Amino acid sequence: MASKRRKAGAGCLPDIESLGCQRSLLRMPDIESTRGGFGRGRLSALKNLMRAMVESRGYYLWHKAVLPYGVDYMRDISELSKTFELPIKTVFDVGAHFGETSQRALNIFPGCRVVAFEPAPESFKRLTTNISCSRFAAHPIALSDADRSGVLHLNRNDLRHSLLQFDSDAPTIEVNCRSIDSFCEEQGITSIDVLKIDTEGHDIAVLRGASRMLANTSFVYSEFFHLNDESQGANLFDLHSLLYPHGLSFVAAYTDSIERTSLGSFAVMNALFIRGCASASTSSVTYSHSTEHE
Repeated sequence: MASKRRKAGAGCLPDIESLGCQRSLLRMPDIESTRGGFGRGRLSALKNLMRAMVESRGYYLWHKAVLPYGVDYMRDISELSKTFELPIKTVFDVGAHFGETSQRALNIFPGCRVVAFEPAPESFKRLTTNISCSRFAAHPIALSDADRSGVLHLNRNDLRHSLLQFDSDAPTIEVNCRSIDSFCEEQGITSIDVLKIDTEGHDIAVLRGASRMLANTSFVYSEFFHLNDESQGANLFDLHSLLYPHGLSFVAAYTDSIERTSLGSFAVMNALFIRGCASASTSSVTYSHSTEHE
């Protein structure tokens, strides 16, 4: 179930009479009037009733088999990895925060190892407290385009700590920066199956530091703020221009939030790229979910 943007109320589901449903929704056919036991008519009415109850509490109800791409990126990666025979063995969680993505990856891909990077000290402490697993390793470093020292801005929102400055009064700390290429060479890592990047505007620099490893990367999931605007942070055009020559093609976009600013709107989005999908003219695999509401 994907939550709607408005917050669902607390407590139990409402009584049937409080749903404001059409009478036809609540009118169940007699069992004698249907064939095959429970009957399609009764089953359809029951499904409609359940959907109405769930949606009245602020949720949409979808069957996983018909969930469209662009809703749950981790599920999309799981399905596409099977379709395109791209096994998930190594996941990089760049900008791991408290381990939300790392934990999901460990759960969804039981055979994978997760390598997480989080340079903010308090976030790193929470990350290593939250996850204790032999398949998980965390590093208190920032990833960038080269091995060097960097200045991390500890913005008011701990989700927005970044090597870029967002809050003018944000305190700063010096952090150790590594490139993905350098780190992988040191650690003996030869391929990355999922590269997730959420560095609050520094994502392009991280990808530039992976010029060798991108040739051996199956999926990239990276944050962007604009379609084609270089004023601040990554944009989708630059992500595509950087990744396409390495054989990685755009799959879908995922919108986290849209904020109103003095200049208009500001959207925080993510894009998923996959290896091999772009030579789509030579592929016999149909790349789409049905969008039927189940």
